[in-house]
Formats: sequence, structure tokens, C-alpha cells
Amino acid sequence: MNTERRIRVTKKLYFQVPKLKIDLVSLVDDDSRTFELAIPEARIVFQSMKRALESRQLDQIEFKEFVWTTDCRVHADDQERVTIQLKSANRSVQTVLRRADLAATISEFEHKLFAAL
Repeated sequence: MNTERRIRVTKKLYFQVPKLKIDLVSLVDDDSRTFELAIPEARIVFQSMKRALESRQLDQIEFKEFVWTTDCRVHADDQERVTIQLKSANRSVQTVLRRADLAATISEFEHKLFAAL
């Protein structure tokens, strides 16, 4: 798979940018699941992440066959921790990252999206 077109959230959760569509890939152990998103649909997911990051709140969207939650609320024990959860009918993936890493993921999406168009 072409990693040059990959927007990594963490090792276990990343977006793969094919031509004019984006694949959201979730990994659980050795099992992977792919959700194909059109560019406007992917933008909705990234806008949700950006809203959560900027407001330092939780933002959740129900989309197609999954629920995407970005939790950027400030925690007393770790103010930089962000949690992303992806739930579908038969799977739930949760990953933790830093605020700066989420900001970089959003920036990378914007950069690669415009490069792909």
C-alpha cells in the first residue's frame, strides 16, 4: 500500500488517500477494516476533529456505518491527551495521541487532499 498517501493518526488508525476517495483503515491486532469515504465525507470527519481540537471539547459524528468521536477535553492528569474512538456495528477502536499529533494529522490531510486534487 502506498504510504506516501497515508495520513497517520496513530500506528493503529490511519487514512489512506487513493484517487478522489479516502480509505479509513482501522487495525485491531492482525485484523483490519476499511471504510471507503468520498472526499466530502472525509472532510466532515476532519472538520469534527478540528472542532474538537480548537474547542478542547468532545465532538462526535454519526456517519455512514460508524460513529467517530474525538475527545479533546482537558484532563487534569494529562492536558495534552486526545482520545479518538471509531465504532461500527461489530468493532470499536480507540486510540490515544497528543494534541500536537492531532493538529499535524489535520494539517497533513489538508496538504495531501489539495495535492491529490
